[in-house]
Amino acid sequence: MNRHPSINVIIPTLNEEKALEDCLKPILRQDYPKGKLKITIVDGGSIDSTVKIAKKYGCQILFNEEKLAEPGFYKAVINSDCDLCCAFAADNIIVNYKDFFIKMIKPFLKKHVTGAFPLITISKNEPSINKYINYSSEPFSEFLYGKACNIRTFKDVYGIKYENRDYVIYDFQSSDFPLLALAQGFMVDKKKFKWDSRTKLSDMRPIIDIIKRDEDMAYVRTAKVFHYQVMSLRLFIKKFQWRVKNNLTRIKMAGIDTRKDFKTKRCLWGMYSLSIILPFLYSLYRIIQTKRGFYVYHFITNSILLFLIPYVFLKLKLGKTQKTYK
Repeated sequence: MNRHPSINVIIPTLNEEKALEDCLKPILRQDYPKGKLKITIVDGGSIDSTVKIAKKYGCQILFNEEKLAEPGFYKAVINSDCDLCCAFAADNIIVNYKDFFIKMIKPFLKKHVTGAFPLITISKNEPSINKYINYSSEPFSEFLYGKACNIRTFKDVYGIKYENRDYVIYDFQSSDFPLLALAQGFMVDKKKFKWDSRTKLSDMRPIIDIIKRDEDMAYVRTAKVFHYQVMSLRLFIKKFQWRVKNNLTRIKMAGIDTRKDFKTKRCLWGMYSLSIILPFLYSLYRIIQTKRGFYVYHFITNSILLFLIPYVFLKLKLGKTQKTYK
């Protein structure tokens, strides 16, 4: 690659008029050569002003007939003529005022990695529940992945292949892979990135496959993104009801069932949650350990998931809800 490889920023959308403009502005103000940075909006058929806003900012627009973000990103990648493709959700905002992409391309230029991901950081003005989800994860994933669910604690789980001031390349293991997914600024080398019809419906499987092929990914800790994903408990319930439904219907497709002790930990989480006292004590422990009061949401969201998961499971079994990965 030359010193400034071409970058295609890909944003799947569906009725994102409230968030899209805030997402686009910091992308367009980056110090990166004109003509080397392109934005592609992959729209699933928005009926609001999403497409109008995209045209206002000069974005390329593709129609995503499958509506879901993952196949939308897949379509944009295979149609891209850029060296690198970078996935963003519309509720992401770049923190770096000028040099986000300058920092993100560094491992591709020096270490020939397949992928790179930034730090999801937290802002002062976001709700505490969003701070908790971004800083750690939701309780089920935290229980399943342990310290591998949090970028900040990868160093406690994985060895380091290479490290400098800007980024780290961890020695990820295929049976103990981290909780990483496309979007939130995940960047890939298009020539190396492999994605087929089986994996295009998952935002995790392509990353798991990179690790299984023993290819490298870099954590670019000086490139930062805000992720405004869960702004209230009501939105948490709505979003995670949808996420639970997808996870229950496509565990094998996503590839998370290949993680070590997956079945055991999934069962143990049920017992952990039913105890009630253990999630409460863990919340208290994390509040004391990190001095971050938002860990109270571990207990709150764990209690919600305790009822939400069997509720969605029963609806699926009774045919009261449709699978959403078609």
